Amino acid sequence: MDRTERFYKIDKLLKQRKSVSLRRFIDELEVSKSTMPCSHDTELLMDIMRYGPEVEVLKPESLREKVRERLELTLKNYKK
Repeated sequence: MDRTERFYKIDKLLKQRKSVSLRRFIDELEVSKSTMPCSHDTELLMDIMRYGPEVEVLKPESLREKVRERLELTLKNYKK
């Protein structure tokens, strides 16, 4: 499955329900935790943030915190 197909599946999962377990997510995308299609944190953060308010990272807490920090920095751009 290529990257475009994975994005399509992610979009479909999120439209079906607001919360998706990591197990279901991994099964649907045909990947393992160690082969998630992201080369580093920035790419993963951008992939998550592209869904805006439609997605919430619940775990791991470290990733949740990175997303929160990125969103706060983005919001600062609109408070100027």
